[in-house]
Parts: sequence; C-alpha cells; structure tokens
Amino acid sequence: EGVISGRPRHLDAVVMGVNPVSVDAVMTRIMGFDPATVRHLVDAVQYELGTLHPHIRGAPLSSIQLPFATPTRLRATAIT
Repeated sequence: EGVISGRPRHLDAVVMGVNPVSVDAVMTRIMGFDPATVRHLVDAVQYELGTLHPHIRGAPLSSIQLPFATPTRLRATAIT
C-alpha cells in the first residue's frame, strides 16, 4: 500500500507555477481528468490554497493532453 506505480509519459512540455494546487489542477486536465472531481484539490480550494482555474500561458492544454487511465486501486474517497 502507498506505492506509486505506472509508466512515465513524455509530455514535451514544462508545467510550472507558484501555486501547487493550480499546477496539480493543470496536470489533472492534461491527464484527461476534471480537477473538480479530485478530492484533495477540491479540499485545498475550500481552504483557499489555490484555484482549479489558473491563468495558463503558452500552448493550449488541448495541444499537450495525454489521456491517462483511472488508477484501478484508487480509493473511492479520492474522488468527489
């Protein structure tokens, strides 16, 4: 339990920001998921630790989206 597994994926992009919640929200979108369904991001926004809709500079996310499969061992409490 607690082991992260999977296969690295090459995006050919750099994603960075000053707010970890916003960076995670962008990466969630790039991976093909809706950040509004990811419990830790929703909770972080409620505590005003960031936003799910940051300003994005550079290429549109649609040009670098790389769909990921939903993890099979994802706990039901991790999504809303």
